[in-house]
Amino acid sequence: MKKENNVAESGETEKKVTIRVEGIEAVSPEDAEKVAKILDGLGEDIVGCRVDKGPTVIRLALQMRSGVRYSRIAKMANQILLDLRIHPARIEIPIPGHDAVGIEIPRSDPIEVECSEFIGKAWYGRYQEAVKRAMSLPVVFGKDVGGNFVVEDLATMPHMLVSGAPGQGAPQFLHSVICGLVATRMPEQVQFIIADPRCVEFTPYSKLPHLVVPVINDMRKIVFSLNWAVAEMEKRLKMFAMARVRNIVDFNSRNMESSENDVAVYEYLLDDLPATLPYIVIIISDFDDVMEKVGMEVLPDIQRLAAKARAAGIHLILETERPDKKVLPGTLTANIPVRVAFRSASVKESRMVLDDEGAESLIAQGDALVRGRDGMVRRVQTPSISDDEIVRIVADSVMSSKTRPLGDGHSLSKPQMAEVDMKVRMSFDELKALRRHAEENHCDVDDVVSEIVRERLDILKESFAEDPFK
Repeated sequence: MKKENNVAESGETEKKVTIRVEGIEAVSPEDAEKVAKILDGLGEDIVGCRVDKGPTVIRLALQMRSGVRYSRIAKMANQILLDLRIHPARIEIPIPGHDAVGIEIPRSDPIEVECSEFIGKAWYGRYQEAVKRAMSLPVVFGKDVGGNFVVEDLATMPHMLVSGAPGQGAPQFLHSVICGLVATRMPEQVQFIIADPRCVEFTPYSKLPHLVVPVINDMRKIVFSLNWAVAEMEKRLKMFAMARVRNIVDFNSRNMESSENDVAVYEYLLDDLPATLPYIVIIISDFDDVMEKVGMEVLPDIQRLAAKARAAGIHLILETERPDKKVLPGTLTANIPVRVAFRSASVKESRMVLDDEGAESLIAQGDALVRGRDGMVRRVQTPSISDDEIVRIVADSVMSSKTRPLGDGHSLSKPQMAEVDMKVRMSFDELKALRRHAEENHCDVDDVVSEIVRERLDILKESFAEDPFK
């Protein structure tokens, strides 16, 4: 679409300024009229405009004429928005990654983003394999101002801070994070520690098989859980040192079946190291309340986890409604690069979370600014999820955990798996005893190891309808 502005200059002939406007046909007539009035007000300082349509906002990406200052456009845009009574609006100078000024205004016909779009058959089923290959812990952020899906990997963040005024959508975002991981990952892949001082927010997850401990409501138990998490982190790091790997990804993908030095491979079995370790996600809701009551006890553990737990596969998600220096000291926030800010009460709170202003200008529930690891801030509409969907996802997870599929048309119940595990553990115990016997009697250790490993494979093959090692 092309729009022409006629500007008369001191009795001279009219000068025509052509503004290229892309994407205007995608918005409603009412919003198109607002865009036209904004461009009319900015006049000849603008030479191009691209209109991006998001779930709740429309962004005008303005290309400025050469020599025009950003501050001039910002001042003019603020005045135009006040004159048109468009509120709340946000001006982005410049748009991250682009040489343009962004003006974001509310849509006249906002739409809601559903969590099922991401984890249901409509979306996640189409990209399931690609996402599983690329991401260990996919976290759904929502849709950006261009209507694109935003999914990031929590394992690479590695920790996240969520903040917002009451009723702006922070708890809903945490629900979508939990449900997204539960719907796409088994309990053997990810486990949760959920602290809920409010006592009512996360009760639907009480029977979730992914929980390390039941949902925590007591402050003292939060302290004990964080103490356990620090001990688990240290334990895992020692395991990694024994296995000669650097992080949980290398540990879980290490090759135990083929190596140039078979004895070194089997040493892992002799040390009773697990084949794989699950990721652990620690979610603390109302972190300001926790800090107020037991802050002196939990802060050292949280700081240690934020600084060292990434390699161990332990990740923090902290949610607060009152961001200030007492709740979020600099030594903690320095190790939490990813921030999600919902609408805040003041510019000061926005700067505390994002290190920048803008959260005070957000629209309504679910509208958020996300600061990524690279420091760039982008606007998203986070997904909503109903209580019925949460109950259904938890129920599906509980049912699927009762029997674990191990092959086409075959599965073992938990008691059967426990029996197989006991047989395998007995063979490992025997392996240790035989190894000591071989050393005392100067026998060949490799022959002993090969014999017991063959025994272990035979035990497992008898338990499967199909050989899983092919």
